[in-house]
Amino acid sequence: MNMNDIVRILKESEAVHSILLFGSSVRGEATSDSDIDICVIENPGLTLSLKEKLRITRELPEKVDVSLSHDLPLNIRQRVLQEGEILFTKDDYYIYTLVKEIDYEMPQYERMQENSCPHEFLGNAGHQDLQLLGILQTQ
Repeated sequence: MNMNDIVRILKESEAVHSILLFGSSVRGEATSDSDIDICVIENPGLTLSLKEKLRITRELPEKVDVSLSHDLPLNIRQRVLQEGEILFTKDDYYIYTLVKEIDYEMPQYERMQENSCPHEFLGNAGHQDLQLLGILQTQ
C-alpha cells in the first residue's frame, strides 16, 4: 500500500480536514521495521465516528499508526505541525491557525509540566490518603 492509498482511505471520512505524515518517515530515519506515523486533524465541529475509526483500522496495514491531533499532547502536536509533511488538507489557513494557537499555549503548557507534582492531580485527597499511597512521608 502506498501513501496515496493511505490518504484515500483516510479522506473518505467527512470529518477529516488534514492528514500529516510525521516521525521517522519525515526525518529520513525510517527503517524497514519502522511504522508510518500519520496525524489526522479533524474538521472543526466534526469527529471521526467509532464506525469510521474501525473502518480505517481494518483497511490500513498494521504498520500505519494513525493518531488524532486532539488526542496528542500539546508538545507532540506542535512537533507534528512544525515538522510534519502535509499529505492532504482542505485549507492551509486552518493549519496555520492551529500552529499559532499552539505557539500561544506552549509557554503555559511548559510551565505546567515543570511545576507538576503527582499529588497535584489527586484533587481533594486527604493527608492520610496521600500517606497511605506513599506520596507523602509519615513523620
